[in-house]
Amino acid sequence: RVNEIKTFIRNTILKEKNSDLMSVLFPTAMLIAFDYDDDINVDEEKMTLEFEFPEVVYIVDGQHRLWSMMELYKDVENASDGDSVFIKKFLERFKFNCTLLMNFDMWEQAQVFASVNFKQKAVNKSLYYDIYGMEYHEEEKDREKSAMYVAHQIIKELNRNKESALYGYIKMLGTGKGYVSQSCLADAMIPSILSEQGIWYVDFESYTDSTPLYSHMIVEAMSFFNAVAETFSEMWPHNG
Repeated sequence: RVNEIKTFIRNTILKEKNSDLMSVLFPTAMLIAFDYDDDINVDEEKMTLEFEFPEVVYIVDGQHRLWSMMELYKDVENASDGDSVFIKKFLERFKFNCTLLMNFDMWEQAQVFASVNFKQKAVNKSLYYDIYGMEYHEEEKDREKSAMYVAHQIIKELNRNKESALYGYIKMLGTGKGYVSQSCLADAMIPSILSEQGIWYVDFESYTDSTPLYSHMIVEAMSFFNAVAETFSEMWPHNG
């Protein structure tokens, strides 16, 4: 992905060099998130904000753009031919258009990422579940987030436990080897966790101090898929 973008950046810059047309590399802003507790000075007349930029920030969207430009800069940094010199100077004066997400927690950052990538460009849905399933939420109003967390933990264990019939068969993040995607399993599990009629319904309101004990769900899920694999052994794939 980085190599593809790097090639795009290089070709776009050289088009400006050869035709005197302005290069338009990235029409959308890079999304940067960070926590900030100090005072912010607002200049209403100039419509500007003044604050000390933190040392640590998260790139919510735009990582590949930045990484590609850094890699391209390494390629031309010590070169002396005309094209490389032009690209180097272009990169040194380039400024990213950025949108700042101040004091957004991980869930809010994930929402922004999902909104940008699912509504504007296609991104694997398994990545969506992986991001949303990173953190457990204790608030009752966060039932959907909590269900994603539980489903995420179950799926991870099904994929990494050698006793599981799905060991190594799940495409985590929707990529790589495997026969079923992370998102496919999450789509099937979450309704059973959220619905009162679901076989795995969790009353998250009862869990205010710690995450729900979902270990029995893992055992049940593993037992189910192991039974299916044994019953249909001629059709079930086998490691090795």
